[in-house]
Amino acid sequence: MMQQTNDDSDVRSQIIELEHLVAKQKKILESQEQALAQTQRELALQTQVLQAMQRVCHLHRPNLDPNDVLDILSKEIISTGTFRSLMMALIDRRTQIIEVVRAYVYSNLHQDTQKTPASVLVKRPFDEEVRYPLTDNNITARTAREGSLQIIDHKEDERLDHNIEQNTTWNNKIAYFVPIRSGGNDVVGVIATGSLLEEKPALLNQIEHLNPLLNQMGVIIEDLFPERFGRTASYPPSEYLNGLSKREIQVLKSIAQEQTNKEIATTLSLSVRTVETHRKNVMKKLHIRTVVGLTKFALRHGLIQI
Repeated sequence: MMQQTNDDSDVRSQIIELEHLVAKQKKILESQEQALAQTQRELALQTQVLQAMQRVCHLHRPNLDPNDVLDILSKEIISTGTFRSLMMALIDRRTQIIEVVRAYVYSNLHQDTQKTPASVLVKRPFDEEVRYPLTDNNITARTAREGSLQIIDHKEDERLDHNIEQNTTWNNKIAYFVPIRSGGNDVVGVIATGSLLEEKPALLNQIEHLNPLLNQMGVIIEDLFPERFGRTASYPPSEYLNGLSKREIQVLKSIAQEQTNKEIATTLSLSVRTVETHRKNVMKKLHIRTVVGLTKFALRHGLIQI
């Protein structure tokens, strides 16, 4: 009888030991699964960032409308899945200010935080210009000045512009302000977004993965707006004018100066039909379809003066 009791006790001990071993292995497997899931999320984010970088490569050409480029860059950042909203501000070294130029937000979010199939990316209009001196204590100016990530986690933070943020609900939310750097490592702008408090570690990790895309953005922005940063365009004339002939440049300048085909023909001693042909060629080479677009291009590249 005693022997049977000892055997039963040994069996129970072995069962308990096995159960502990199984529980330990289960925890190890769960930890490995979590690590694998995190790796997969990071790989997915890296893939999205690389795809966005490939898509914006063609924006490194000044014949594109800068306003269109800012819209595309904003949407590409959001397309990585990192942000639910985005503010973009650019520095102007001439006037020593930083100006908000874009703001996007998703509408129809679930409980104001989660994107759903019904969520739509909406461009937020501004009733008036939003700009700050670079010396201002405002969080956007401070991020540009210090060149480092800034985080705000409550509405009473004195660095906020309460004229802009007065309708924002700050319960359990955080705002992030991230500098955009150019190829020379100079800060050219700032982007901002927000998240829930519990999402902070994940979003900080995602912002870090965005750095290559943000650096590429900085180079594009600096080349599209060289006057803002006290620089000249980095493209040789033959490149930034997309191979326009001398005559086509003359026609482009005349169009930008609001001359009609007949007036251009008279000025350049050409037929109206020849001017029309030059006009079509210019629009085709520059990928611009309107006179307004041609005028903006001519102004941006110093072909005409206001």
